[in-house]
Amino acid sequence: MKTFKRLRQEAMLTQGGLAAACGVSKQAVWEWEHAYARPNPENLKKLVVILGKEVSEILDALEATAEQYKERAAA
Repeated sequence: MKTFKRLRQEAMLTQGGLAAACGVSKQAVWEWEHAYARPNPENLKKLVVILGKEVSEILDALEATAEQYKERAAA
């Protein structure tokens, strides 16, 4: 399953580029990619347009990201 970072990379955006397009800080994007935070509903709607993905795909990617970091913490 794809992580949130992978979705961003497939859209050929940097963290800063995604942040600017979404109207959030680069730190916010970093937190989404490292499972420290999740986008709020308003930002999720923006991400659908920016990334060209369905809401379910973005939510699945956020969940995959969280799982990835849980596994690393457990190791």
